Amino acid sequence: MNIDPDHLINGHLDSSLSTDEQRALNDWIKADPENARRFALAVMLDDRIHLQYHSMKVTLEHFGNSRPATSSRPQSSHRIAITAVVACLLMIAFFYSRASFQPSPSDDAISAFHELVVNGRKPADHTYRITFVSDDVESSAKGAVKPNLNAGKTINEKMLYVRDGRFFVCTWKTADGGTFVTGNNDQESWSMPPGGELIRSADRMEFIGGLPSSDHLAPILCLYDHQEKVLSSFYNLELRKKSKLLNSVVAGKKPDTQRGPRRIEIDFDPSTENLIEMRIWPETPDHRRMSYTRIELVSSESLDQNWFTPDFHLHPAKDATTTSAD
Repeated sequence: MNIDPDHLINGHLDSSLSTDEQRALNDWIKADPENARRFALAVMLDDRIHLQYHSMKVTLEHFGNSRPATSSRPQSSHRIAITAVVACLLMIAFFYSRASFQPSPSDDAISAFHELVVNGRKPADHTYRITFVSDDVESSAKGAVKPNLNAGKTINEKMLYVRDGRFFVCTWKTADGGTFVTGNNDQESWSMPPGGELIRSADRMEFIGGLPSSDHLAPILCLYDHQEKVLSSFYNLELRKKSKLLNSVVAGKKPDTQRGPRRIEIDFDPSTENLIEMRIWPETPDHRRMSYTRIELVSSESLDQNWFTPDFHLHPAKDATTTSAD
């Protein structure tokens, strides 16, 4: 394939690459650290332009809505506002293009993160275990801090099944021993409480309450387009090499980011660039609380062909733990 890096990068940003083109882009990124840096800078520039555009759009809408209903908006004022938006976007592009000559320590982390996102959307089935890890500390009556005797224990286990990064089924046990199931097959979302009636919805985001920090699961589950930009835009990313067999992308919230987890860690195999585990620390006013959510890969075996349909889970006789290579 004749590789045009600009075409491949732009196609990736527009989500318009074919499978072969995406593979060519991945190979080009891996071929040279300079290629990885160039790709990371393009992603950062695209993110910043989108954020600035939406910010300016909101400002313009507010500007228009704040005028009295009886007064007409002069066309000259509208043209001035549009010109200001374009000027700001061009200024951002200029400064980021200058920054391309100055390597950023986050470039490798951004490149690795986007590679994880791309891998997570390849045609495949993955099974993850979700657990809440209690690692708190307690305060004694005299104010001294002491370890919690229950620290390190995992509770509230759930299972998350994902196909192609788009379909999912999430299951967990309720207090009475029943199984609660929610899912999405890219056409509808559905929920089925134990012993209850199946509820369907055309809204793909209707039943995601069982998922932790759903906006930040792009390397595992992509619920909407450009979901990965949430992390790369609002978090500082750092690549850490733990060992020859394990690397980690660490995301720390930027000071001006209002919502979302305060910290996310993504462990992956550097040889295959496949995700192994994610850990998500919630935002909490008491930063002594170290409790976090762990999402660990437990299987990459193919699931039953109909696994992501609600009808498959309507029949208790089916063994929901078995897989099939169909």
